[in-house]
Amino acid sequence: MLNAPEPQGDSTALGDSSFEVEFVTGSGERRQMRWQSFPPVAGEIAGPVRSFSSYRGQKNFPGWYWSATLGRRVGFESWVERDHLVALDFDPAVSDVVSQPFTLLWDAGSGRSRRHTPDFLVRLDSGRTLVLDSRPLERIKDRDRDAFAATARACGDVGWEYAVWDRLDPVPTANHRWLGGYQHPRCFDERVARDLLRVFARPQQLLDGAEAAGDTVALAFLLAAEDFELVGAAAAPKVEPINLLESLPEKVLETARDWERHVIEVETGLLPDAPQGSEPRLGYDPAVFSVRSREKAKAEELSASSLSARPNGARLFLRG
Repeated sequence: MLNAPEPQGDSTALGDSSFEVEFVTGSGERRQMRWQSFPPVAGEIAGPVRSFSSYRGQKNFPGWYWSATLGRRVGFESWVERDHLVALDFDPAVSDVVSQPFTLLWDAGSGRSRRHTPDFLVRLDSGRTLVLDSRPLERIKDRDRDAFAATARACGDVGWEYAVWDRLDPVPTANHRWLGGYQHPRCFDERVARDLLRVFARPQQLLDGAEAAGDTVALAFLLAAEDFELVGAAAAPKVEPINLLESLPEKVLETARDWERHVIEVETGLLPDAPQGSEPRLGYDPAVFSVRSREKAKAEELSASSLSARPNGARLFLRG
């Protein structure tokens, strides 16, 4: 499980120390009860306690991520939340995640009432429960700190853990986001999976194992990419790019290069010349949108251009 600093705030600013909680059950019923009575029935939570807003000029980017752990989509309200959700999906200790799981209510003193909806409720295989808020540290204001401190106190009262997570390391985050799109069952090939498990049952070089398991052409493209990195491993071996386009006439090659930029964005979510740390444009994030959806978005984008709007055919051509 990822680590995070403890939330800082004025938990002593609470008036009545009792908390109330609101959540939505599987039948769609909205229930409210004393916080101390909530943990035994928390399994009844069926989904978000509130909807994900979407409106013109919105600064955050809500969406849905398909979780391999849960076998269904889970919502998020920002790209920071999305990155945390993807990281949780790759954590083998995580057994369940609910986004916007409940709203905590409490008396803040002087007749003031407060409410706060955490971003995630995370259940672990060990039986532990983690309540999580996703917030870049530089965006946390005093009012947020007080809400986080109150939530931490409430969680401590019932034996749950609480954390506020900042942005994650961009390298594993980018790798998780890229790999996350391939965890969907539509990408599963039983024969390939069986061969890879058999070949890598004993440690060996990546290329040797890939060759023993089957076709290494796609792997060669991956290893030749300038931004490819094996997290926690030695530098990847240098592989010359497989490029049959240089033999084409200049005008044809220019068109092919234009296609290549669009195809790369459809496949990876980013244009090849995107600045370091760029986020995918809306509609192109592989962790959120399927290949079919990304191809459709690209086809619509190119419908008014001189290129034929057939990204799938172009991708097959470029890989030819």
